[in-house]
Amino acid sequence: MITVDQTGRRTLITGAGGGLGSHFSEAFAQAGAHVVLNDRNASDNSSGVNDLATQLQNRRLVAFANLYAIDLPGAAQKIMDDTIDLIGGLDTLILNAGVTGVAARVEDMQEEDLADVMAINFTANVSLVQAALPHLRQSDAGRILFISSTASLYGMRGRAHYAASKAAINALALTLASEQRRNGLGVNILMPYAASAMTAGIDPGVLEKINPCKVSPAALWLTSAQCTHSGEVWVAGAGVYRRATTLESRGLFIAEATPSQLGIAHDPIAEIARARSFNDGESAFQDLLSFGDSEGQGN
Repeated sequence: MITVDQTGRRTLITGAGGGLGSHFSEAFAQAGAHVVLNDRNASDNSSGVNDLATQLQNRRLVAFANLYAIDLPGAAQKIMDDTIDLIGGLDTLILNAGVTGVAARVEDMQEEDLADVMAINFTANVSLVQAALPHLRQSDAGRILFISSTASLYGMRGRAHYAASKAAINALALTLASEQRRNGLGVNILMPYAASAMTAGIDPGVLEKINPCKVSPAALWLTSAQCTHSGEVWVAGAGVYRRATTLESRGLFIAEATPSQLGIAHDPIAEIARARSFNDGESAFQDLLSFGDSEGQGN
């Protein structure tokens, strides 16, 4: 039996002021982690991290608030310096902060709206990862968890900039997992279905099913020292937990293909029954080359 232990693990959670982030904060602190709760200090002081940190402290849990906006110049290093000062190091980084942006069809998207979403959902996370890596490498079991979305896999009508930013996060996370695998640093992606501002207005019964508390167990497992899997994408919501992965069909080898031949061969090329997944792009490329070589020799 695997016993997941978060006791004393030094954890930074971004976007911790509400929604899923506040549920993560509660779950990790309750599990014994020493938690820094990051959220931007909005002009109306609407961030809930101060109150949440106080509530957790009153329960004799270790939690501190940090109110740096992740997308401001130099914010990543300030957040990291504050985290180290408060909890003495870093074992886990949970990149939860994000925005959905203004709803618009692709043809109506504004460049500035796309830039705003990418700045928070992608660029700021790159900076946080870079600032965190030296500290995570000093941990006996450093872990990074990227909070993404199934919109990055399937698209999302009216939210192309959000879907694209999360797809960029996936590419960053999987590359980082490949680069850090030998160092023992675990990097995984969690795609939640959870009640949030994005789900406002949907059926109350559905909202109850996708209570954010049903996502926290996946975050606790994927960031634990006991979880040695890296480069995985998990989907969690309504008590259902799945792994998602990119697949390539077996395909066909046609040495000198013409467009017409490819049109005729569409179905066997696209047949997914014997599809495969790869740990990284290099493995996928090498498999393609070896498949072509073997099929070519067979001809």
